[in-house]
Amino acid sequence: SNIRHMASLEDAKVLLIVRHPFDRLLSAFRDKLEQCHGPQSCMLSNDWYYKKYGKQIVSQYRKKAINRFGDDFFAERSNFGSPLPVMRTWRSESLPSWWEFVQYILHTSPSSYDEHWKPASLYCSVCSFPYNYILHFENIQQEEKFFAQEMSASDLIHPRWENRNDEGLAKEEILGTYFNMLDDKDITALYKIYEDDFKMFGYKFEYKHLRLNLKS
Repeated sequence: SNIRHMASLEDAKVLLIVRHPFDRLLSAFRDKLEQCHGPQSCMLSNDWYYKKYGKQIVSQYRKKAINRFGDDFFAERSNFGSPLPVMRTWRSESLPSWWEFVQYILHTSPSSYDEHWKPASLYCSVCSFPYNYILHFENIQQEEKFFAQEMSASDLIHPRWENRNDEGLAKEEILGTYFNMLDDKDITALYKIYEDDFKMFGYKFEYKHLRLNLKS
C-alpha cells in the first residue's frame, strides 16, 4: 500500500501511541457505549455505537446481568448499572453495562472488534510495520516532547486530550471500581485476549490477588 511504501522510506518517521490495554478498553466502553454517544442532545436512534453494538449486547446479556446483579441493578438510582455517573451526555437502562460489554468481548472474535477495543497488536500490525517510535499514553507529555524534539517540531506538536471521562479520579480508582464487577475468570480471560499488548508494550495489571504480566 502507499502507506507501507512511505513508511519504508529511509527518512520516514512512523509513530505508534499505545495505552494500558485495560485502561484503553474501559475508556472506549465509557465513551462509546456506556452513555449515548454524540452531542448532549443525542438520541439512541442516531447513536451509531448503540445501533451497531449496544443494542445487540443488551439483547444477548441483559437477562444474565439481572440474574447476576439483581433487578435493581439497572434502576435509575443505581445509574442504570453504571458504577460512576456519566458526564458528557446521558445514560438509560437501554444501554449496556460494563459487565455485559465484557461478556460480549469474551465471546466475540478479536478480529471482528471495533478499532477502539481491538488489541493494538492486531489493529496496528506491530510485528510487520516499521514503527520508529512507540509512545506510551501514560507518559505522553514527556515522550511526546522528546518526539517533537527529534522531529525538530517542538513549536508544532503540543499535548491535547480529547474525550476525557475520568472525572478527575485516578485511573487505578476507576479501573478498580469497574473491575470489581468482574470475577477472576473474566479478568483472566480478558488478559489472554490482550496478552500480546501487555507483553509487547511492557504493561502489567495487579488487582487484588491477580498479578498479570508480573514476575512472581
